[in-house]
Amino acid sequence: MYNVIIDETKRDVHYKLGRKEEGNAFTDFAIIRTSSRAILKPFFSMLDDNTFDDIYELGKYYFLRNEKCYSGFAFLDPRKLKDFPACNTFEDTGVFLNPVPAMTYALNRLSEDDRIRLNTKGFFCNGKDCHEIGLLNSWLEKGYINADPRNNEKVIFKFVHPYLGHLSKEADKNQMVVNSNFFVLETIDMRSAYSMIGQPFGALINNGEVMLPPLFKRDTLIRFKNGKTEIRPMDISAVHVVIGNEKYRDGENATFYRRPYFERTPSCNGTDLIIINDEMLAFKHRGNSQIPDAGFVVQISSDHVPGDTRVRYLLDDPIDFGLQVGPSLIVDGEPVKQIHGEFNSLITKNQRGVNFPPNVFETEWNASKAARMAIGFTDNELVILWVAGCNTGEYVEGYDSLGFTFNEMVEVLLSEGVMNAVSLDGGGSAQLLNGKAKTLKLADRRGLRGHEFERPTPVGIKITF
Repeated sequence: MYNVIIDETKRDVHYKLGRKEEGNAFTDFAIIRTSSRAILKPFFSMLDDNTFDDIYELGKYYFLRNEKCYSGFAFLDPRKLKDFPACNTFEDTGVFLNPVPAMTYALNRLSEDDRIRLNTKGFFCNGKDCHEIGLLNSWLEKGYINADPRNNEKVIFKFVHPYLGHLSKEADKNQMVVNSNFFVLETIDMRSAYSMIGQPFGALINNGEVMLPPLFKRDTLIRFKNGKTEIRPMDISAVHVVIGNEKYRDGENATFYRRPYFERTPSCNGTDLIIINDEMLAFKHRGNSQIPDAGFVVQISSDHVPGDTRVRYLLDDPIDFGLQVGPSLIVDGEPVKQIHGEFNSLITKNQRGVNFPPNVFETEWNASKAARMAIGFTDNELVILWVAGCNTGEYVEGYDSLGFTFNEMVEVLLSEGVMNAVSLDGGGSAQLLNGKAKTLKLADRRGLRGHEFERPTPVGIKITF
């Protein structure tokens, strides 16, 4: 049974807060409606010292709680770590053009060779001398590294993405802020040296500019410059990739490789350009490159490497706003009844495949309840739906909101007249701020029942009334 608790309009925004009751359990949800031509401005968060420490605390509880390969972990701050005594060229990776993946690769290789370990006193050599130990302990003392030794064994090194910050710092009056894109979080989604904690992925388009490219073939919510909206499946082959003065298109003058179909590129007589979002991070001649978990490789037929590492993307259509996150919920007024597109890992009990983010994903359309977000359009309105929930294992019946399934989201959105809608990143990331005010309880509890934590997220959308 659905009960409407608040139903009011202020300025150009209609607010509705409701509750669905199921015996002793309940689910709270909020519906926000405003003009379909409202200003939507995607933005990236920014890492700061408080966020860096917060990610470490979250990591101790969440990131690696199920990690079986490594007992310890070290999170590194890319704002403060620039130089590291390691080469940038390795036979199996090619040439790194950015110091972050080069350092990630070098440190993790030392750990995998069991030359670096971590205990409560800091990093230490195990066996052969390791000249990097002094530098690592200096960074640890200065707070450039946050590290958890666990059981005095090996350690996994990962950088925190510079976009990973708190959305609440961007909140302001006459604006609503909502989180949007998925980002790399689980260790299983960070198998390559190119991946960083909090690295966002999935198409993000603002006023015709591609801020993040489409990657996996997933439905994208699009608003054209003439105001019309549609849901369209897109992947990296849907855009022109521009690096410096060079323009590449899949199947024309280059071949694009991405997960889940490939883990490494095939050997070739040309060159692999290894890309994540707006940067070429490395190149490797003769192919056989590891494909980034949430990136792709442009394979060209020559040995020519563009002189610029900045990557841009060009579209064929006049798109004003585009967003590619979770599965679509409603397409042209018709309810979606199952997950469409590339979402689930191809690794199963009976089949070996290639991992690709996010591997941990609620896939039971009619059964899996969670905190969830959605954005969609009616013929003339923008609609935001936020459903409150709680982390798995920390739910308290009668106190915590239970969350919705994807199907329940569809039911509510259809009742609001939504024609096209996609789900956003939910779970502990789900956030909606109206000015400085939090609308519903957050789902991130970190093992403390009755508490709430704002989870750092890399991408948000400001809605200006």
